[in-house]
Amino acid sequence: MSRLRVCLNVQALTGRITGIERYTFEVLRELDALVAEQDELEVEAMYARGAHPNLPELKAISAQVALCWRGGMDYAGLRKYVKQRGAWYVNFSGGLAVQPNSVITFHDLRPLMHPEFDGMGSRARVGLSVRAARMQRCPVVTVSPFSRDELQRAGIDKSRITLAPNGWEHILRVEADKGVFERHPDLVPDEYYYVLGSLAPHKNLSWVLGVARNNPGCTIAVAGKLWDGAQPPQDLPPNVHYLGYVSDGQSKALLESCRAFLHPSLYEGFGLPPLEALACGKRVLAAAGTAVEGIYGDTLRYFDAHDVELDLNHASDFEPSVEARERVLSTYTWRASAQAWMDLLTTLC
Repeated sequence: MSRLRVCLNVQALTGRITGIERYTFEVLRELDALVAEQDELEVEAMYARGAHPNLPELKAISAQVALCWRGGMDYAGLRKYVKQRGAWYVNFSGGLAVQPNSVITFHDLRPLMHPEFDGMGSRARVGLSVRAARMQRCPVVTVSPFSRDELQRAGIDKSRITLAPNGWEHILRVEADKGVFERHPDLVPDEYYYVLGSLAPHKNLSWVLGVARNNPGCTIAVAGKLWDGAQPPQDLPPNVHYLGYVSDGQSKALLESCRAFLHPSLYEGFGLPPLEALACGKRVLAAAGTAVEGIYGDTLRYFDAHDVELDLNHASDFEPSVEARERVLSTYTWRASAQAWMDLLTTLC
């Protein structure tokens, strides 16, 4: 029996590893181990000429330069390469179904479901991706029941949707960089709250600032990249420290030493940072009404994302049960996600 050839787009790994890029990196890493144990699939991680992706160490999956593909919106070059290889096209980070034999990952449909958070370009790209998936009738993958429900509302049949969620094991490989406290001496271990996320509108920085003003005795550290060329926030309350982008090591140190982790996002398709916080043994306060509740259940404490009167010290005075924490950490792993991908791909043979 001939082996199924799969071309996996890893172009997303040419930038910093956050969010969706983390998913691509970690699932690729775990999938490599699973591919090594079977004979049905031949998988290559492909990227455009001139790109230099940050790939995990791969043993069974080969890394290939797609010379006829310039990257970006060059779907003609991408389609040509995949066709030449006689392969299925797979993208962990979204994008377009370039042929019927495609598998596309939708982490969420925020630009379509909540257009107030995104610009016209994002709405157009995601809308085009959904239409292409419907037209090609290709399998799609998403990360939570919440996002699966959104895909169904967008016209994707449930029978074509596979769940392959996020995981947390990467945090174990990260060495905590405690030098971050030398650079930010106002962050006293066990006495500050930590927020990690971009400055995108849906991440709800306004709530953080409002709560900080109403809790002047609480210090809040905010880390994350800027959004679409935005400038760093100005006129912050004195108890808010904006750190900008932090490395994995710095973030782990901040997680391990915070009083509690805050996740005020107004919209999430999954919500990876709370999983990292739980893996570090931290308490997590999160905004109610997103995919986070369905993922984490009673391991987190939830609040109204518009309630800036929240008493942080009182709200963070809780401890989830060991059983609840272990249930979440055992359910959502990168190995389980890679196995879901493996199960899907082998059905295509």
